[in-house]
Amino acid sequence: MSQPVIEWCSKSELLGRAKAQIQAASVVLDIGCGIRPQSLIRANVHVCVEPSAEYVQLLKQNLKGSSILVVPLPALEALIALPDRSIDSIFLIDVIEHMPKEVGLEVLKECKRVSRCQVIVFTPLGFMPQHIHAGQSDGWGMQGGAWQQHKSGWYPEDFPDWKLIVCKDFHDLDHQGQPVSPAYGALYAIHSKPLNHNLFNADYASLVLGSDVAVPDGFPLIGNFVGEVVQREIAKCETAIAVEVCGRIAELLSQTGNVFGVDPVIARTPLIRQEIEERIVGEFEGQIRLLADYLRMVIPRSRNIAQDLQAIDTRSQAERELEDLPGSMQEKEEGLRIQAAQLEAKEKILADHEMGLRTREGWVESQRAVLAQHERELRALQEEIHNRPIFFRARKVISKFFNDRT
Repeated sequence: MSQPVIEWCSKSELLGRAKAQIQAASVVLDIGCGIRPQSLIRANVHVCVEPSAEYVQLLKQNLKGSSILVVPLPALEALIALPDRSIDSIFLIDVIEHMPKEVGLEVLKECKRVSRCQVIVFTPLGFMPQHIHAGQSDGWGMQGGAWQQHKSGWYPEDFPDWKLIVCKDFHDLDHQGQPVSPAYGALYAIHSKPLNHNLFNADYASLVLGSDVAVPDGFPLIGNFVGEVVQREIAKCETAIAVEVCGRIAELLSQTGNVFGVDPVIARTPLIRQEIEERIVGEFEGQIRLLADYLRMVIPRSRNIAQDLQAIDTRSQAERELEDLPGSMQEKEEGLRIQAAQLEAKEKILADHEMGLRTREGWVESQRAVLAQHERELRALQEEIHNRPIFFRARKVISKFFNDRT
C-alpha cells in the first residue's frame, strides 16, 4: 500500500490549493452537507445526501427553484444504492469525523466505487473533540446536536494513494465560536481517477481539450451548440444562487441562531436571495456576452472554413479524376482492341460466306447451261418427231375419229 502524497500549507493557502486540485464535474454527490451544500465547484446535477429531517426541510426551502436534489438518507445507505462509476465527483465536507471510524472507512470505499472522477474529503487533522448530544442546539441554533458530535479522527495514513493538502493549525475556534488553543489542523484528501473514459462528458472534454468552449465542427450546428451552452450556464447559475443562499443562511445562523433563534434569520431569506440573484445573474450576463463576442468571431471564420473545405473537396475530386484517367484510358484501349478482334473475326466469317455465295453462283450458272442444253435437245427431238411419217398417220386417224363423232 503506497503512502499518500502530502502537501503542507498555511491556513490562508489551504482552500486555494485544494480548489486547484478539484476537477470540473457534471454530476456531484454532496454527502452530509447539513444546511450548506458544497460551493467548491458548480455542477449541472448536484445531489445532496442529508439524514437530518430538520436540515432537509431547510435545504428544500432554500434550494427552491434550483436543480439541486435532496436525498434524505444516511451516507452509506445512499451510496450502496448507486451503481459503479455513476457519479463524477463526491464531496464529504466536514462530515466523515461525525461517523464512527469503521463506518467512515466503509463510506470511503463506497465513494471510490461510485465515483468516476474524484472523491474530495475535508476533515480535521486527527481527533478534534466536539461533544454535542441529542436535544442540544447545534452551531446554527437548530436541534441538530445528535448529528454534530465528533466520533472519529482522521490522519494522513487513513488515505493511502490520495493527494493530501494539510494545514497543521486551521481550527482555532470550536463549534460555538470559542477560541481553541492549541489550534487543530485540517486536511483535504482528494482521490482522483484517470480521465480515460466518458469523453462525451463536456467537462471531461474541456479538460482534455484545454478549453471550456468547444467550437462545433459544422456551421449549421452552432445554433444547437449555443442553446446547449446557454441552458447549461442557466442551470449552473440557478444552482450557484441556491448554494450561496444556503451558505449565507448558515453563516447567519451560526452567528445569531443560538441568541435570536432560527425564525428571524429564515425571514431574511427572500432579501438575501434577491441580493445574490442580482449579483450572480450579472455574472451570467457577462458570460453570455463573452459567448456572443466569441461567436461573432467564430461564425465568419466558420463560413470561410466551410468555403475553403468545399474548394478543397472540389480540387480533390478533380485530382482523383486525373489520377484515375490513365487507368480509364487503358481500360478503354483494351476494350477497343477486343472490339477490333471481334470485328476481324466477323469480317473473316463474312468473307467465307461471300466465297460460298460465289461458288454457289458458279454452280447455278453451270446448271442453267445444262438446262439450256436439255431444252435445245428437247426442241430438236420434237421437230424430229413431227417430221416422221408415223406422226402424220396418227394425226389423220385422230382427226377422222373426232369427225365421225360429230
